[in-house]
Amino acid sequence: MKTLIFRNQAYMNLYEFFSVIMKRWKLVVFTMTIPIILSIIICFFIVKPVYKSDTSILIGIPENSETKPYTYNDLLMYQNMVKYYEEISKSRIVTQNTIAALKLPLSVNDIKQNTLVTSIEGTEILVITVQSQDPNEAAKIANQLVQSLKLISTELKGADNVRIIDEAIPVNHPISPNKKLYIFIGFFLGLILSVSIVILLEYIDANRKHNIFH
Repeated sequence: MKTLIFRNQAYMNLYEFFSVIMKRWKLVVFTMTIPIILSIIICFFIVKPVYKSDTSILIGIPENSETKPYTYNDLLMYQNMVKYYEEISKSRIVTQNTIAALKLPLSVNDIKQNTLVTSIEGTEILVITVQSQDPNEAAKIANQLVQSLKLISTELKGADNVRIIDEAIPVNHPISPNKKLYIFIGFFLGLILSVSIVILLEYIDANRKHNIFH
């Protein structure tokens, strides 16, 4: 019997809650609209889009050497060299050479903060990813980083072991901001805000009526 009473009470509370929401539905809609509009303004007009471009390279036998089949020892050697070239590609001298070649109005830190160099485990492949607010600039920087890496590594080792697999190309689809996520967050915050305001107003009205009759 107690369980039945509890369920009825819960049902009535839920019914009353939706009745309050429906009674002030205009306020709910208005309050929800504000955060959604703000989120749209932020992601479409304030936050600048960021683009990325990738280039992949292979660390292997120098291009000017005689062609011969890879041995297992060669494979292990070049796989071990990948880490070496990964570190060189992140070096200040390679970055400075890239900036000078492209005449960029950027600092070394600007390039480094927007560049990711990763090695594919078990292979001799490096992937260089560059982010920029300009898709063309992202591709140019990525490709020039490879050229600078080839130049500097050849000077250091006396051989060009870097071969380009895929050049970077401009990608016109931004990786951020996530517009759907921004709008969803705006909707969620608007929902919480509107419900909170409605409940608060209903509480104030109930207290006022209680004080009048008592």
